[in-house]
Amino acid sequence: MKKKQIQGLGLVEAVSLALVIVLIGAVGYIVFISDEVFKSTPQEVEAQPPTPAIPPYSDVQTLTEGEKSEAIELAINDQEVKKWLDEGYEIYKVISLSAENESGGMCMVYVLTQKQKLPWVLGIALRVPVDLVRKEAQGGCINFELELASLTENQKEEVLRIALADTEVLEMIGDKEYEIQEVRVEYWESSHKGKSSFHAYPAVSMNVNPNPKLPGIFAIVYVDLENGAVIKIFTNPRKSLPPSDWQSTKIEPAKEVPTMMDIPHLNLTPQPDEYFTYGGNKSKILLNDSRLKYCFLELKDICPPNAANVGDIGIVIAGTIKNEYGRDYYICIAAHAFNSEGEQIGGSIDPGPVCGMIAPYVKSGQTRDFELHLKYRENIERIELFVGCVSEIPPP
Repeated sequence: MKKKQIQGLGLVEAVSLALVIVLIGAVGYIVFISDEVFKSTPQEVEAQPPTPAIPPYSDVQTLTEGEKSEAIELAINDQEVKKWLDEGYEIYKVISLSAENESGGMCMVYVLTQKQKLPWVLGIALRVPVDLVRKEAQGGCINFELELASLTENQKEEVLRIALADTEVLEMIGDKEYEIQEVRVEYWESSHKGKSSFHAYPAVSMNVNPNPKLPGIFAIVYVDLENGAVIKIFTNPRKSLPPSDWQSTKIEPAKEVPTMMDIPHLNLTPQPDEYFTYGGNKSKILLNDSRLKYCFLELKDICPPNAANVGDIGIVIAGTIKNEYGRDYYICIAAHAFNSEGEQIGGSIDPGPVCGMIAPYVKSGQTRDFELHLKYRENIERIELFVGCVSEIPPP
């Protein structure tokens, strides 16, 4: 294993302390540290649910006190929601999601729970959709907002030690150089039978073979400190960047890197100053302008698991849209790529809120910049932008 490049952590590989008492803000922990065991026992800690992020709604129905009470009752009696309320809760707010003169009856109940998953999750807030027409809460579609604990320097050291002793991590690193980018509490979400949950653990973010001229791997290694073991590893391979024009011509790249001169030959629809089609009809979402450029894809551009690799050549679609509706909306935008025969051969790969789609929030009468990414393919002839949703609530 070659030298490590550790950025801004000041960590050591070996830990041999007997007893450390650590205070993380207002949260107390007694932490026992040794070469073989690392356990943390939380004291009695008051739950710290985060304040929910509520978008600015306009032109929505005003719920009556009776409707609010009904929405709350439906939410707190849903079987999936109940699992998070057994230690107490507070209703933060009830918001209508239906515009005036509409009979959708949809609303959102925001709940601050007293639930915790110590030592790493200090507080949990819920966002529960409720349908007042059907008289049901959609407990399977709960959205979680978490307050995560911080790690002490001693905990960071032990997390790193466990990660770097794991056989799978060692095999991934081999004799290559690597960078430790961050050690902190992270979480990932999972879904089972349509019901979402989360898993929070200390994690090491690392970049194996950070030299962009060489193939590499970006990895997040989750560690269970109580059991002293790695429990989950997420990896994303990164291809090497093709040689620049100024490099030796003796090195033949795997494929020619397209130049900016190629971009104007791609047909992009709609054209600037044209409206998007939505639901089969002309919408009030205007494409003000658009432009294309090539890039090398980064991790943040890619929706996992297999949309593309870090370092692949990509196409960036950048532009500005205008919302000419009378209300503020989240506008879901995506792109499809077609060949000369009209066959779809690709699409946007951005990671959210839905894989392959972005959802900028655009106020009525205002504009908003956007950026989409596609994986480059030599036979792309046409790219079509489309609006997949116009919604007053954030897409899941």
